[in-house]
Amino acid sequence: MFGFLKWREHEWKIMRLEENDKDMFKKLENIETSLRNQEKVYDKLDRTFEELKRDRLK
Repeated sequence: MFGFLKWREHEWKIMRLEENDKDMFKKLENIETSLRNQEKVYDKLDRTFEELKRDRLK
């Protein structure tokens, strides 16, 4: 009886770890996407700033 309970507890812990891994990877993918988007915005801001500097120097 106790062996069965330990086996079930072990299976439950493995299942929870797998779910946590899935959640963690999903969050990491969201962070990567956000960083890419932020990088695009910064690139666009840099280009705009450079254009403004050139226009100002003229």
